[in-house]
Amino acid sequence: MNAKQITFKILDEYPIGATFRGIDLMYDVRMRTGEVHYPDTMLRYMREYRRKHGRGIVNINKAKSVYQVVG
Repeated sequence: MNAKQITFKILDEYPIGATFRGIDLMYDVRMRTGEVHYPDTMLRYMREYRRKHGRGIVNINKAKSVYQVVG
């Protein structure tokens, strides 16, 4: 699996109400792939995931890059 597929899988696994930071998502992907990617890349994949899957993930703290799964 590539980094985008892994990111989508991780986002699928997050329960409603889960909060995470962009850096946390990056570390989760790194642990599963063994590859290094920038947090911005993971957040770009997350935005694509929201468009394609229609899952509600909102930014609850822009300054700290904190997101929450709402649906």
